[in-house]
Amino acid sequence: MNATAPVCRPPPPPARAWRATRGLVAEGLAGARRGRALFVLAPRLRPILLTTATTVCGLFPLAVAGGPLFSPMATAMLSGLLIATWSRW
Repeated sequence: MNATAPVCRPPPPPARAWRATRGLVAEGLAGARRGRALFVLAPRLRPILLTTATTVCGLFPLAVAGGPLFSPMATAMLSGLLIATWSRW
């Protein structure tokens, strides 16, 4: 009779994770990270830029001729939006 407790092993990683790990080892960490970042960024770039462009087009008239109350608010919103959008790239 064996008195030792059974060894609890984690389940094996899915094939996708194994391929990603194998790619990190084969390419080196820097090349793989850059490739993964570009792969993830590509589908998200267009919606981010379109949303930013439509918001800027909507706030620009308000910033130019919004009066004493809305002009500073629109200017601050435009500045924050543009800085937040372009600082990530």
